[in-house]
Amino acid sequence: MNRLRGLWIWSTIAVVVILVGIVWMWPTPPPSSSSANEAADSGRRIEPNLFVGPPHQGGGHHEEQWTSRPWRPVAEGFARDFADPGRGVADWRRRVGRWVTDYLAEQYRHTAAYRIPVGRLDAVDGPRRASQAVTATASYRTGLTLILRLEVFPATGWKVTRVTPVDATAGM
Repeated sequence: MNRLRGLWIWSTIAVVVILVGIVWMWPTPPPSSSSANEAADSGRRIEPNLFVGPPHQGGGHHEEQWTSRPWRPVAEGFARDFADPGRGVADWRRRVGRWVTDYLAEQYRHTAAYRIPVGRLDAVDGPRRASQAVTATASYRTGLTLILRLEVFPATGWKVTRVTPVDATAGM
């Protein structure tokens, strides 16, 4: 009886190990790709491409995914949304929150409507080559200037981690 029980336990362990091995080795399906025209035709909003790192060898990658400034769409999107209150504070928080880290989104959760600056983005300047973190400057036509710190994260891609307004009167 003990011998049958031991054989049953070892058989169960072997089956579990085989199943784990099969799941582990199971191929993942390739990501679906859609062209910009398909997205425009469907009427849905196109989000920035958060691709990080060089393209995989073997073809199938899009050329626009790999640039020397992969941080730029995130910096521009954040800067544009930051100075646009939109339909109210809740709308502003939702739009700004998609560009920033969870910590910074939590900080903005307490922002009052009168503290949201209103301005039209003039330019976003930053380094030509990206490393793991970059610093960019967002300038607005109203004179507002923001220093943006962006970092790349493995799971989420580029995110704004710190925003510092520049005091234009400090140099006077």
